[in-house]
Amino acid sequence: EQESLNWSAMCANPVNREILLFGGAGVRTRRGDPGTWVYSPERNEWRNLEPKLQPPPRAMSPMVYDPATRKIVLFGGDGLDTLRADTWVYD
Repeated sequence: EQESLNWSAMCANPVNREILLFGGAGVRTRRGDPGTWVYSPERNEWRNLEPKLQPPPRAMSPMVYDPATRKIVLFGGDGLDTLRADTWVYD
């Protein structure tokens, strides 16, 4: 049976020409959630970033690219047992 990923956040990163994916539900890594991944259209390849510091597991988080700072911002989301209202920046 194949796992499916639901309610994750994705955002295009024009600086690196990649797509950032975070969180969601359905696919699990060692930490218990999908974690943080980057897709390179140029190489047609996904890679798991496994950063030392990343947001706690969550689903349905808005994530956008901020052209002023050239960073990706993730806000809040559903921790499935609590709603989150924190802000994280991907650099």
